Amino acid sequence: MKQYKVGAYYGGFGASLLGSQWAGFDPLYLCEPRKEFDAGSITVNFPDIKVNTSPDEALSNMDLVWGSPPCAQFSSLGVKRKDHSKLDTLNPYDFDYSKFLISMLDHRVDTFVLENVPRVLNYFNFTDDGFVTFCGRRVINMPDYEFQIVKLNANECGVPQKRNRVYVIGSRVFKPNFNIKKYLPIDSHYVGEVVKDVLPIDHVQSELPRHSEMRRKGFSGLEPGQSYYGTQNNRRLFWDKPSYTITSHCTRHVHPEESRVLSVKECAKIMGYPDDYKFTGNESRKLDQIGKAIVPQVAYLISNYIKDELQRTNRKG
Repeated sequence: MKQYKVGAYYGGFGASLLGSQWAGFDPLYLCEPRKEFDAGSITVNFPDIKVNTSPDEALSNMDLVWGSPPCAQFSSLGVKRKDHSKLDTLNPYDFDYSKFLISMLDHRVDTFVLENVPRVLNYFNFTDDGFVTFCGRRVINMPDYEFQIVKLNANECGVPQKRNRVYVIGSRVFKPNFNIKKYLPIDSHYVGEVVKDVLPIDHVQSELPRHSEMRRKGFSGLEPGQSYYGTQNNRRLFWDKPSYTITSHCTRHVHPEESRVLSVKECAKIMGYPDDYKFTGNESRKLDQIGKAIVPQVAYLISNYIKDELQRTNRKG
């Protein structure tokens, strides 16, 4: 059976490659244009992968390419749906989202998956005749590609976290028609199913969050669902419900019982990382890697579907 190859462009910290590897793909390349990218965790977990190669090497001859351009560009726009008056002066080609798509087109990548926050669809969208639009304007012509926009909550995919994301599957070798129900795991999960497994012995002393006495007292008075700041940040989790979204801003939510925020290990478990996955850097850097990642289980489900389509297409050929 053919071994399919997968790479990542704007690939972040390797979670998409991990999920694809679970589905049977061979992860070969990761190209990350962002200057703040640190390849340490990638090289530790994927010792054979080529990191920060040129796009020409990373994208050529790949069966599948994953991408997750930074969502901060959309967060900073602050423009409501269908209110595009403030965007008339923006150049759509300045967005990393556009740069990813143009790279797919230029390198004739067979199939790609583009992940981002749901509000990306307020600005970028995809037509049935192969155009990418920006605020209703056609800006990129990809006539050989067909697209499917998939909206998924990570909790639907067996991960104990509410995390809504949009996945655009684009292919020039098959018509995407991903049906999540065919590939879903047995059930969803809750915080207690993974966090209760993290025992004190699993933490080194430096990994346990440290707080002032005042903050510990503040945490101790929180009921599940309540926030220390009165906002969406630092909310106490429920044992028997999914976690709120783990973000890249180190917004760790409060442990269901203890007077502290979640540890790095607990955040990684809620994100769906396996116990043996290693993160390099200081605590802030590790949390950043976790919060910016694609959920590995979601990458696995979509990659599994794409592998089935590639095998079906090859049999036809």
